[in-house]
Amino acid sequence: MPNVTAAFLALALAIPPLQAQQASSAPPEVSAELSAMRRSLDQIVQLLQQLVQQTARRDTASLLMGRIEMAERRLAPQMDQMRQLRADRQAQEGEREKYQGMSASVDAMERADRSGMNVDAFAAERRRVSAGIAAAEARIAGIDGQIAELERDIAARRQAIDTMDAQLSQLLSGG
Repeated sequence: MPNVTAAFLALALAIPPLQAQQASSAPPEVSAELSAMRRSLDQIVQLLQQLVQQTARRDTASLLMGRIEMAERRLAPQMDQMRQLRADRQAQEGEREKYQGMSASVDAMERADRSGMNVDAFAAERRRVSAGIAAAEARIAGIDGQIAELERDIAARRQAIDTMDAQLSQLLSGG
């Protein structure tokens, strides 16, 4: 197509010198015919320019659609990872609640122990439960950090997708 366009443009650019050279020596019928040919070539050039612009817009739109689709496909694994992190966090919250329940049980058993002979056992159990709570909270904090980082990455990718989507809409609306 570019070769055809170039040929028409070359022909269109060659007509004015022909008209100038022949205008003085050419009969009026020939001059009128040359003018009509010039107008026809101008129309053809305009149509070809429109075609090239439409083709360029279509190609750009196709490229943008492909980039949007690719970006959305790349976002899917991150969304899966986010769901997994949230499930892991929920499991760790359950673990923490389990240890907190055990702590309450140790407290209740210690209050119920009238002999006072198991103070060391209760203290050891309390340390073990506290360590379990602290470990669960540390894992929750780590997961929260991963979630926050992933949320920022997902937001940036969604923003890029939205930007490309806006560009595509603008392109398709003729802007």
